[in-house]
This record gives sequence, structure tokens and C-alpha cells, in this order.
Amino acid sequence: MDILIVDHSRVFHEIVQQLFSGRDLRPVFAETGAEAMKQLAAREFAFICSAQHLADMSGIELCRQVRNQALTRYAPFILFTADKPLDMQQQAYAVGVTDIFNKLDLDQLVVFIQRLLAQHSPIQGRVLVVEDSESQAAFYREVLQSYGIEVVLTDDAEKAVALFEQQHFDLVITDIVLGSGMSGIALCNQIRRMSGLCGEVPILATTAFDDITRRIELFYLGINDYIIKPVAAEELMARTRNLLAHFRIVQQVHEAQRQAETDREVAYQELAYQATHDALTRLYNRWYFEQTLEDVVARNEALDRHAMALIDIASLRVVNDACGHEAGDALLREIGTRVAACLPEGALAARLEGGRMGVFLRDCAPTQSTGVFDRVVQAIEQEPFTWQGRTFPLETCSGALASFTGIRSAAEAVHRAEIANTAAHASGAIEVLLYSESDVRIALLQKEKESLPEVLSALEGGNFALMIQRIEPLQSGISHGFEFLCRMVDKAGKLMAPGEFLPAAERYGLMPRLDRWVTHCALQWIAAYQHKGAGPCFFTINLSGQTMSDRTFDVFVREAVAETGVSPTDIYFEITETAVIADPEAARRLINALSTLGFRFVLDDFGSGTASFGQLKNFPVAMLKIDGQFVRGMGADPLDLAIVHSTCEVARALNLLTVAEFVEDEATLNKLKDMGVNYAQGYAIHKPSLAAAEV
Repeated sequence: MDILIVDHSRVFHEIVQQLFSGRDLRPVFAETGAEAMKQLAAREFAFICSAQHLADMSGIELCRQVRNQALTRYAPFILFTADKPLDMQQQAYAVGVTDIFNKLDLDQLVVFIQRLLAQHSPIQGRVLVVEDSESQAAFYREVLQSYGIEVVLTDDAEKAVALFEQQHFDLVITDIVLGSGMSGIALCNQIRRMSGLCGEVPILATTAFDDITRRIELFYLGINDYIIKPVAAEELMARTRNLLAHFRIVQQVHEAQRQAETDREVAYQELAYQATHDALTRLYNRWYFEQTLEDVVARNEALDRHAMALIDIASLRVVNDACGHEAGDALLREIGTRVAACLPEGALAARLEGGRMGVFLRDCAPTQSTGVFDRVVQAIEQEPFTWQGRTFPLETCSGALASFTGIRSAAEAVHRAEIANTAAHASGAIEVLLYSESDVRIALLQKEKESLPEVLSALEGGNFALMIQRIEPLQSGISHGFEFLCRMVDKAGKLMAPGEFLPAAERYGLMPRLDRWVTHCALQWIAAYQHKGAGPCFFTINLSGQTMSDRTFDVFVREAVAETGVSPTDIYFEITETAVIADPEAARRLINALSTLGFRFVLDDFGSGTASFGQLKNFPVAMLKIDGQFVRGMGADPLDLAIVHSTCEVARALNLLTVAEFVEDEATLNKLKDMGVNYAQGYAIHKPSLAAAEV
């Protein structure tokens, strides 16, 4: 930025040069007024700084000459002087000096210039000038444009209103008294009545009258500032600069307010979205899903045309176990995208928990809803999921409610769909299983759910009966045995068959508690039986697959043995192939722990599993129980007979004892004896009886 310094002192030049060094201020020096005028004619300067005492003229005279030139008429002019008598100041300001600087304060010169630069820097803005005096209008335009301001001139207030409505202005400068038509006061009124941001545009009035009444009137009209004529360029620019700065602040405040409103609305929408959507899948969440169901049921309209399904992603656990939860999350996101893409208009999908999705169909006939649910399942399963080069086929299990008829709450609707979903899991159904009370799978599950409270109550109160069934030796030289069984006692005191309570106990994870009850009661019975001096005998106690995963069951048995004082060597625990296959490591741990105490093991239902012979190599069992379905059918089916025979051969080769279950007639008993089976058990030998009656 070039600044013209006019002073005859070379020492002063050097001081200024040092002061401006390293700043965006480039001094150009002239020693006389004439030399300064030549410099001004040759180039443009941001500032003119002149000493009052020059060799050929005074600084005030130089300023007068500068103001007479069109190119420098409004250029900032600073007068340097060591003394500032009042008459000199009046003369200086009269000819257009911008400010006077005391030469004795040279260390403040840079700050002084920077302040004036800020005050006289170019201004961005668009100003509407309403002035009927051509010379005055030309003056306004020349001064304003010299600072970079865009000026639009008119001499008529009505034209000014039209311009104001059509174009954007940052400031209005108007004479209060106009020659004809609408007055400046009426124009101010009109501008202030305009709505929106236009009504906030500042107004600078010019008037020849300076009395308190006129001032009050102008401010009452909403005029922001006024200038008494004649108008000086410096005063015009000072007022203009202040009003434009004010207007920009107002604009910024309004813009900030609008942005704040927008931000609040966005934040509200985001919060509303987060409150109703699952963050992972971008589907709706459980709360919104259930709230929608509640609203539908509450309206009680066309309930027969609403349907819902619960879809479990069976493959999610496999992906989580194989690749970690990051992969599982990616799978859920992909499934969310697939589900959302295949839904018909008006349908709603939600992630309810884990890998469970809910789909609700509004105004959809029962005959159509099944097809929609099938398409959703197909969309999920049609493409495998790939993660880091590994591919996983996707499988689902689904239960649905084809109609809301008779539904009284969202909880009831979800409950019915859950029953269908659980029945689909239990039966291995590959289709979407619709809830129907006539469906055998659902009826069975309903029965289990209904019996659950009674089973829980029996466990709390010990309302079970310990039963025994004799195991008869078929070969000489071996003793008989007893298998301990369990029956639940209902409220009327009647014994319930295993099929009436065991399925519920198995489904709801209650078998470990029941197994502990049976084991403890059996050990107490054995202790009493042995105490009365009965002959040699062995005993078997059944363990469920859930107990095989119970890491404290061996501790419980050790304590029960210490309490009862029984000899573990005469006691066998019966385990099934299914339980062993479900969790081989847990089964091996428990078998080893109990074997250390002296207990032995029976592999129950041998032949019914998929890897029977393999289990004999992996687990230390002492006895095989041949599955009753083969024993019962061996008289009529050659294949059943061959399986029983082969089992006996394998057992003999491994030096294992064999027990045939479900022996119901004498002919079967004789065949088993001829085959070399060691023991038989069934109604042909002994029907289960209360253990208490046998002690």
C-alpha cells in the first residue's frame, strides 16, 4: 500500500522508513508541495501525509490543491505538525484535511495510519440515493463511489419505492424535502411498512433544518441517522460507514437466528429420528414398532387387514462367532438395506433386538400378507453375506400373524407372532409359519407355555415324585438295577406324565434345577436302600443336555455324596447322544469330573443319533441303552432287528454292558436274551412305581 510522505527533512524520511519496515506500508517521499503534486498526478496513493511547513507552500495549501483535483478530491490527507493552534486547525479542516498528527508522537504513526485506513477502506454496499438536486446527487455519487460503494440515484420518492421493492439495497439516503410528489418523510414511512428484511434497511436522512422537534420526528419515523446540510464528504462517509456496519451486524444477527432455527429443526429431526430408528440398520426401532401396533389396535378399524411377522436372522450368531461383532453389525446393516428395498408402500420394518426383525403390513389382505412376508425372507436369503473373503449363506426363521382380528393389544399381537416364530424354530420350518391355534406345532408350544407356571411352582415347592423302574438281568452272574424317573404332582395330587411337563422345562432352561432335585433325592433313596441291607444292585440317574453345560453340577454331586454317604461305584449317570453332540467339550469335562468321584456313565437312546459309534470312542461309557424304537419294532422289522444285533456286537467288542429299553412282551424279551443283551427294561418287566414305596 503506497503512502505519499511530504517533508523536507531527510532524517524524518529515515524514521518513517524504519517505522513502515516489515509492514504493508510503502512510503514514497516528496520534499516540496510541487513535487508532491507531480507524484499525485503520476500514480495513486492510499494516503497523503504532509508536514505543515514546506519549502514552497504550507501543508494546508497543499491540501487545498489536492482537493481541487478530481482524482484526489476524497483521498485521506494527514497534516504533520508539532503545534496545533486553534486557528490553524480550523483552516486545515476547512480545506479538507482528514486529521492532524503531532510530529512529536512518531512512534504512534503506524497505529494512527492503520486506524485511518480502516476508517477509509473501500466499503462494499449498495446505496439508494433520493435527491432532487442534481449537484447534490452528483456529490453523493462521487463521494460514495470513491469508496467502492455502488450507487443508484433517483430524484423521485415514488420511483424510489419501486426500486426498493425490486432490488436489494444496504442503505437509503434521502432528502426530507423533495421538490414534488411524495415527500422524503412519506418515503421513510413506506420503507418501514415493508415487511421482511427490507424493513430493516437503515435510512440516512439529509435536512437543512436542525431543531429538536424535527429530530424527534425523524427518529419516530424510524430514520437511523441524519445529516444537516450542507453535507461534508467526511461526515457523509462516517455516517454511511457506521450505518452499513450496523446493517451488516443486523443481517448477521438475523442470519445467525435463522441458522439457529434451522439447526434446532435439524437437531429436533435428528433426535426424533434417533428416538424412532435403530442406529445400526436404519430401520425403525422396537419402541416405534410397538407404538404403531398400539395405535392400530386402539383405532379398532379393519383389524382383519393388518398383519405382522417376526423374522429371526439365524445366521447372525454364526457370523459373530466366526468373524466377530464387526462383521455381525455389517450383516445387520446389509439386511436392513435389503428389507427396506423390498417393502411395499405403507409397510413398516423394524429391528426389535439382536437379529430379530419385525415387519408390519397395513391394509393388506391375509391372502396377500403371506406373499409379502415370503418376499422379505427371500430378499434376506437370496444372496449370501461376504466378509473379508468368507461367504456365509443366510438363513431365517419366521413366525407371522396374518390378521389382527381379536387382538386387544400390541403385546398380544407380538406374543402370537412370537409363538409362531418359536414353533417355527422348534419344528425347523423353512417357510413363514402363520399363527393358527389349529396348527399342531403351535398348539404344542401353547401347551408348553401354559404348563410353565405350574412347572416353576413345582420346582419352588418340590412338588415332584421320585419313581423307579427295575432293570432286569437277562444273563447269569449279573445283578439287577433301578432307573430313577420323575413325575410332577399336579394341584389335585395326581402324577403327570413326563410329556406333560418335561417339554416346558427343557424349552425354558429349567432342566438343571430338575436334574439336581432328582439326583439329590435319588442319592438319599440309594443311601436308605443300601442301609437296609439290600443285595447287590446298580442305579441309573438321567442327566439332561442342559445339565451337561452346568459347570457347578459336579460340585453339587460331590456335596450330595458327602451328605448321603453313598458309594458312587454302583451309580450310573445316563446321558444322551444329543446332549453329547450339542456341547462335546462341556460333556467331556463333566464326565471326567464325575468319573473321578467313581460314577460311571450310560449312553442312553443309543442308535437314535447321527454319530452313535463315534461317541463310543470319544467318551468313557460303561453301558449302552439300545433305543426303544428299535427294540419295540425288532419283532416285525428286520432293519430294527439288525440294528439291535449290531449294537450288541459292538458292545461285546468294547466290553460294554447293554440294556434294551421298551421291552413290552415275552417274545421280545426272549429274543434279546438269545442275542446276548445283558439287561432289559420295560412294562413287560416292571412298570415305574413310587420310589418311596420300595424302600
